[in-house]
Amino acid sequence: MGGWAIAVHGGAGVDPNLPNQRQEQAKQLLTRCLNLGISALRSSHSAIDVVELVISILNFDNLIPMQKLRFNSL
Repeated sequence: MGGWAIAVHGGAGVDPNLPNQRQEQAKQLLTRCLNLGISALRSSHSAIDVVELVISILNFDNLIPMQKLRFNSL
């Protein structure tokens, strides 16, 4: 087995009760985190370092409350 996979989500998705602009901002934030994670994994960073990196980005943004985040390993 080799390689890696990455998935980033905002809980069960972007809250449909948010105004459209906030929904778009949340999607952009998740896309930025995904791209950052991909870049870090391609640069041979460890999986745990990538999780910590993405969490640090999300910690500074209030679009996705941290209590909704769940990280599961296979």
